[in-house]
Amino acid sequence: MRSDARAGAKDTIGFTAWQLPDVINGGDIVGGKLSVSYDGGKTWTPLHLTGSVGDWQATLTYPDDASRWVVIDEFVVEMAVGLAVGVLGGFALIALIRRAPLPDSSLYPIAVLLAVGVIYGTASVAHGSGFLAVFVAGILAGDVQFPARSAVRSFHSALSDLGELAAFVALGLTVDLTLIGDAGLWWQGLVLAALLGFVIRPVVVGPLLATVDLTWGERGFVVWSGLKGAVPILLASLAVVSGADRATEIYGIVFVVVLFSVVVQGSLVPTVATRVGVEMAAPLPTRQAQP
Repeated sequence: MRSDARAGAKDTIGFTAWQLPDVINGGDIVGGKLSVSYDGGKTWTPLHLTGSVGDWQATLTYPDDASRWVVIDEFVVEMAVGLAVGVLGGFALIALIRRAPLPDSSLYPIAVLLAVGVIYGTASVAHGSGFLAVFVAGILAGDVQFPARSAVRSFHSALSDLGELAAFVALGLTVDLTLIGDAGLWWQGLVLAALLGFVIRPVVVGPLLATVDLTWGERGFVVWSGLKGAVPILLASLAVVSGADRATEIYGIVFVVVLFSVVVQGSLVPTVATRVGVEMAAPLPTRQAQP
């Protein structure tokens, strides 16, 4: 069934049957049966057919839990496949880096970028999460030491900054500021941003950092620095593209949350780092061209 089916919604489906020509003793078509499954084939529900013999139609009504189980099944499959592809892709990338050195260090950033595309594409074709696959592969391969490691990090850091810049530009061009004000989305976004920054993230991230060898100041800095940016924008845009219910409102709320995170949390990062005793990384010295 359709993955976007809503509980209680109705659909009309049908099928046609006919005899192949020149078939001896093929018999006559006198009836048909049609059953549907809402849980991946575990159970089947027969439908009442209408219409003439050989050309039938039926109306089905999605049960209240149909959409829920479809979402759960798809989520489990995407996470499992994405995790598996990410682990395999990460180890494959590590093996290639160690055993197949490239002749020029400038080729490593391009090679890693191509590997990211292959890992993402493989996971997507296998009905898994390409984002999770790339994330897991990056964690596994991120600490590998090789001569061009700094060049790869610099290249992908610049590429990441460019992607975030494009995402913010797209957000600014597509958001409806009038709707945010008229529908009261600004206060909903502010409440959600406050809950995420001051309640949900500390409650979730704090216990996870309990076993990590960090000082209390470093843990507090990690908890505070959960900035919202390109990922929420991307997910909200998917809701708009897919035509989800109230997608415009969701997009507007995400805009407010991201704006709060960048302006409030982002601007206070140096201050928080100073207060909790975390040293900020000094910018790399720039080289001046010699005449």
